[in-house]
Amino acid sequence: KDKNLIKKANAIQKEIKKIMWEHAGIVRSHKKIQEGLMRMKQIKKSLAKIKPTTETTREVQEAINMLEVGTSILKSAKKRKKTLGCHFIA
Repeated sequence: KDKNLIKKANAIQKEIKKIMWEHAGIVRSHKKIQEGLMRMKQIKKSLAKIKPTTETTREVQEAINMLEVGTSILKSAKKRKKTLGCHFIA
C-alpha cells in the first residue's frame, strides 16, 4: 500500500513538472497559463484524496509543496502583462 502511495505521489510530482514546463516556461501565453492553472486544480483534487502514512509523508508533502509553488508561479505569470527578463509573453 505504501509503495503505491509513493508511486502515486511521484507521478503527481512528475505531472506538475510537466505542467510547469509546458505552461509556465520561457515563452508564455495567457491561454497556456490558464490551462496550467486548470490542470493544477485537477491535481489538487486528486492529491487531497491521498492520505499520507509515516512511510509516505515526504513524497506526499513534496508533491503538495510543488503544487503550491507551481500554482503561485502560474498565478503570478497570469497577472504579468509584459515581457520581462527572460520570460516572453506570446
